[in-house]
Amino acid sequence: MAIVTFPRVFAIIVSLLCSCEVALGSNSNMMVQRDERLNFILPSFFEELGRMCNPFSRFFCLAGYVTATNSTSRLPEIGDKLRFRELIQNSFLDVNWFSFRAEDTENFGCCSFQEDEYVNNGQQFGLSPSEFFFKVFDLRDLKDVRNLVFVRSYWDTTICMNVISQLSYGTGDVLKIMGGRGPNSSFTLPPIGYSGEEVITFDGYLQVQRVLTFDWFRRNVICGEKPHVCTRQYDEMLSSRASHLFD
Repeated sequence: MAIVTFPRVFAIIVSLLCSCEVALGSNSNMMVQRDERLNFILPSFFEELGRMCNPFSRFFCLAGYVTATNSTSRLPEIGDKLRFRELIQNSFLDVNWFSFRAEDTENFGCCSFQEDEYVNNGQQFGLSPSEFFFKVFDLRDLKDVRNLVFVRSYWDTTICMNVISQLSYGTGDVLKIMGGRGPNSSFTLPPIGYSGEEVITFDGYLQVQRVLTFDWFRRNVICGEKPHVCTRQYDEMLSSRASHLFD
């Protein structure tokens, strides 16, 4: 891994993402069931979702929590959406979980999108509003459920690198890579932080897989803007809440 500095007026011309995707891991022929994952968007001036994230944060935007497994036999209740809105409307800023919908602009990025995410990815899988809220806000480095499982990038023709635009951490041991110029090309994160000058690069997908762990992402990206996430008090508080919700 190398750290390089570019001028802030650096001009970038982006080519179209290729449509191929590559599954990489200890056994690329083995189908691995991903039960859950947290999705992140990195701010950018040149990629669509990154441009939407950029006005809200120069570090990251949380795109949400996704699961493919029913957690319980709980059935939807009439007041679920209202309860979830009550939980999220004063808390979404804590983890940069923004809505990019025009209708949510007046609320600074909340809450119709988050409500729909709960219905589609939480309520339908047996999660109560409180349980889904916890899943989204739990940014601890949890063993076996915070593996790097997905990377989307685009090819930058000026620096000749795959620029990472989206990341997912979850269950499974296979890394899926989409976009860019192939997994053996160099990768880089877009400029992260307020200065926008420091850029971190990776020499191919193996270094991405080895270095860009959730622990690394949490310490170097999330906690750059949300330092409380990297405290012992944060981990202890969430561990206590998890024991009450899921035990």
